[in-house]
Amino acid sequence: TVCLLEEEGLSIDEHIVLATSPEAGREALEILEECPCPGSGRPPGRGRRTRLVELPFRDVTSTRDLALLREVLAGLLDADTILDVTGGRKTMAIAASLEALLHGSTVVASIVPDNVYAEIRSAKTLCAKTRPREARLLRF
Repeated sequence: TVCLLEEEGLSIDEHIVLATSPEAGREALEILEECPCPGSGRPPGRGRRTRLVELPFRDVTSTRDLALLREVLAGLLDADTILDVTGGRKTMAIAASLEALLHGSTVVASIVPDNVYAEIRSAKTLCAKTRPREARLLRF
């Protein structure tokens, strides 16, 4: 998603990864900082601020989870924020999208062809888990 946004000419000041597990969060940060975008040949997170925000649950399954997610997002979102819900669990993506829209943020997701998902899940290297050439950006 970040590569697709950059291809559109957007300059991103800071990448914030919101994760439900430390492993997934660290992996996302590593991809941002190590895997180059096809157009520029440089990783989108290199030379930019990046940070990880970990949530204490795997998915939004209760009103308590929802309240905590909304609280965390309220501290991160504004009209200049682009929220990427790609790969998020359904209830998490729905809740985050609704909160983002309340704050005037833009919500996006990368869509890849169905046959590519299995390849991404079984990828052995981090950079093989990204498919910017086959992806298209969807704005909500």
